[in-house]
Amino acid sequence: MDAAARDFGIIRLPLFVVAERVQSGSLVPVLDHLIHRDYGIYVVHTAKRRVNKRMRILIEGLTQACV
Repeated sequence: MDAAARDFGIIRLPLFVVAERVQSGSLVPVLDHLIHRDYGIYVVHTAKRRVNKRMRILIEGLTQACV
């Protein structure tokens, strides 16, 4: 993202990652007419152990941050 902001190329990142820089004008959307499929964000953990309180809080926080 820093390299793209310094005119060293283009990047493809989710809007929530670059929104602040787009709003400030340091990054400019290009090819935004192209549609790409959404990709998911996953939390992977072992099925042999119960999800403890800390992991549950982390998952809930990530879910809220990415919505």
